[in-house]
Order: sequence, then C-alpha cells, then structure tokens
Amino acid sequence: MIIPQDEHLSQIERLVRVMDDAASALERAGMTVDDLPAGLDEARDEVVTEHYGAKFMDEIDALGTEQNAGGNRR
Repeated sequence: MIIPQDEHLSQIERLVRVMDDAASALERAGMTVDDLPAGLDEARDEVVTEHYGAKFMDEIDALGTEQNAGGNRR
C-alpha cells in the first residue's frame, strides 16, 4: 500500500538527487551557481536564434533599433 505521504517523500528524495547531480556537474566543470548568470544572455540568444532563425532575429533587432531611434512618440 502506498500512503500519499510516502509518495510525497519519494518526490522530495528525487528532487534532492537531481539537485545533488546538478551541484556535482557544476563542481566538475569548475563552476559555481554565481557563474551561471554570466552566460545567461548568450545562452538565451543562442536558443532563441536556433528556434526562430537568424533572419527573424535580425528583423526584431532592426525594429527595436527603429523604435529606439524614433523616441517615445506617445
């Protein structure tokens, strides 16, 4: 018989294992949690460009440049 509390505890144990695995991976890479934000913008750009394509991202950048050059027209 599985008691709901036991299921809850097994989920917590699984989460703890995942967190431990992540900490070990960072340690093997010679990184700390504080190092992660440093590469976040670059990683985000790579993922978005891969998903939407470079042409689309260039168009978005151009629109942003146009809007910034025009100032706030409201």
